[in-house]
This record gives sequence, structure tokens and C-alpha cells, in this order.
Amino acid sequence: MNIQAAIKQLHLSATASEKEIIDYFLADYPMNALGNLQDIALQTGRSIPTVQRMVVKLGFSGFPAFRKAVLAEFSHEQSTSPLSRMRHQAQVDKQNDTGSQSTYQQTLANIQATFAHLPQQLLVDAAMVLADEQRAVWCLGGRFTGTLATLFARHLKTVRHRVREFTPYEGALADIYADTSEEIMSIVTQLLGEKGQENLQTRELFLQTANR
Repeated sequence: MNIQAAIKQLHLSATASEKEIIDYFLADYPMNALGNLQDIALQTGRSIPTVQRMVVKLGFSGFPAFRKAVLAEFSHEQSTSPLSRMRHQAQVDKQNDTGSQSTYQQTLANIQATFAHLPQQLLVDAAMVLADEQRAVWCLGGRFTGTLATLFARHLKTVRHRVREFTPYEGALADIYADTSEEIMSIVTQLLGEKGQENLQTRELFLQTANR
């Protein structure tokens, strides 16, 4: 069972109180779901019994069983991620002296696997949105991902107008937020695992922008 998918499905029939907990879990899954029971109740403003009843509806005997299952699923996903597979392949290459060729093939396989799981219509819709010059496109990345944002922006500039790239600097998010509007589409490259103030600022910025 995919627990995250089950949580999303439960949202359709959940009570108002349960939806508060579900929204909290999904806002930063799986980290929020791995918190302790008391903290989850405090963060959502709901009672501990309400949290317990919600996870029972998901098919678990109680919150400890739910938390254990989330952790096990997350650990499995990490062990089968593209990065983990490449690390494993690197060890095999070292033993077999196959070198960079195998890593190159594994990289291609990872890219192909990514696109294999993307619906074709989703790619078409994304291309149509990016081609719409009624909206400007702003590209922004972090300290490590800024290069990806810059590369993407420069590719877009060859086929359309109103593309702007941002060099990460202190205060950049405030400048972007001050100038943004409904006529601007922001493309953000950000590592999901990044921690710290930069990640918090980025999340807060786009939550505020979405509420405009």
C-alpha cells in the first residue's frame, strides 16, 4: 500500500478535523507524518484521539503502527532512488573495472524511467503553459540548483520572450515577491532535501504568492 496515496484518498471522505490532520501530513510528507503524536495534535489543533481515529481509518491498528509503516516505506524509497542505484552501480563498476560507461548507461536509464512515469498529456500541458507568452517566466534556484534554473531560462530565451533569470543573493526572494503578480509564472529549482533558512524562505514566499 502506498501510504501517501491512501492519505490523499481518505481526504475525500474525512471529517473536517481529520482533513486538518491530513493537510498537515501532506504539507511535508513524510516528515510531518513521522512526528510524535503529541506534536501532531498540537500542530493541527486537534485531539490525540482524533489523530488515532484517522490512522485507524487508513487500516492501521494505531499511530505507532502507522508511523512504523511510513518510516519503512520511506526507507525503501530511499534505498531504491536513482542516487542509491548509482552508488550501488559505482561499487559494481569498481569491482568489474567497467568505469564510466556503466554510469553513463545508468544515468540514461534513470532519465528514461522518470519520463516513463510521466503522463504524456502532462508534458504536453506543461509545454503549452511555458509557450504562453501572455505570462512572463521567472527562473530561480538555490545555491546548488541555481545553475539548473539559469540553464532552463537561457533555453527558454531562445524560443520565447519575457524570460528572466535570477542570480541567488541575499534579499532576492524579497525582490521577487515585491514584483510578482498573476501575470508571472515562477519556475523554482530546489532540492527537496535542503534544510535551513533558504528552504524556509522559499516555501514561505510561494505560499504567500499563491494566496495573492
